[in-house]
Amino acid sequence: MKHVSTRTWLLLGLLVPSLLIIIPAISSVRSKNALIESYDRIARAMEAQSEMSRLLGTLVDAETGQRGYLLTNKAYYLAPYERAVKQLPEHLAVLEKRLIQDAVQNERMNQLRDLISARMSLISRTLALSEQGKRDEAMALIQTDQGLRTMDAIRAVMGEMQTHEEQSLISHQAQLADKARANSVLMLTLVIANTVFVIGVFALVVYLTKLRNLVTMCAWSRTIEYEGEWISFEEYLSRRFNISTSHGISPKEAQRALDEMAR
Repeated sequence: MKHVSTRTWLLLGLLVPSLLIIIPAISSVRSKNALIESYDRIARAMEAQSEMSRLLGTLVDAETGQRGYLLTNKAYYLAPYERAVKQLPEHLAVLEKRLIQDAVQNERMNQLRDLISARMSLISRTLALSEQGKRDEAMALIQTDQGLRTMDAIRAVMGEMQTHEEQSLISHQAQLADKARANSVLMLTLVIANTVFVIGVFALVVYLTKLRNLVTMCAWSRTIEYEGEWISFEEYLSRRFNISTSHGISPKEAQRALDEMAR
C-alpha cells in the first residue's frame, strides 16, 4: 500500500473523531435553546393566567361602578367603570401577546373581544338610560340577566383558553423530554463510535506501518519491489529514503579478489 494511503487514514483518524465531537456539541446547544424556549412558554402561560385574572377583575369593577351609580345616582361611583373602559383594551392586547399563537386561541381571543364588547355595551346602555332619567328601564334591562349570561360566557371562554395553554405546555414539555432522551442516546452512541473508530484507525496505522517496513526482494536479480516496480537496491534507497549511493569494495572482498588473481 502506498505511503499516501497511510496519511489518508491518519487524516481520517483526526477528522472523523472531530466530527463526532462537534455533533454532540451542536445537539447540546439545540437542547439548551429548547430548554430556554420551554421556560419562556411556562412564563408566558403564567403571565396569560395572571392577565386573565386582571381582565376579569376589571370587568367586575365595571359592574361594581354600574351598580353603585344606578343605586345612588352619584357620579363618583362611575370611577371603576371609567377606569375599566381605559384598561380593558390594554389587558386584551397583553393577553393576546401572552397566548400561544395558533388558530384555536386566535378564534377564542376574537370571541372574548366580542363578549367583552357586548358586556361593556350593555353596561353603557344602562348608565345612559339612568342619565336620561329612565332608571326603571335600566333596571329592567339588568333583570333580563343578559349581563350575567355574558359574564358566564366570558368566564367559559377564558377557561377554555387556559386549558388549551396548559395542554399545549404539557405536550411541549413531553416533546422536550423525548428530545432530551434521544439526545442522551445519540451522545452515548457517538462517544462509543468515536472510541471504536479511534481504536480501529490506530490499529490500522500500526498494521500499515508494519507492512511498510517489510521489503520484498528478488534473490536472483537482486532487485526490490517498491510501488509496483522491481528496482535496484540503490534506486530503492534513493526513492524510499532519499539516500544517494556510491560503489566501492570492502577490504575482505578486495583481499579475496587479490588471492584469486594470484592463483
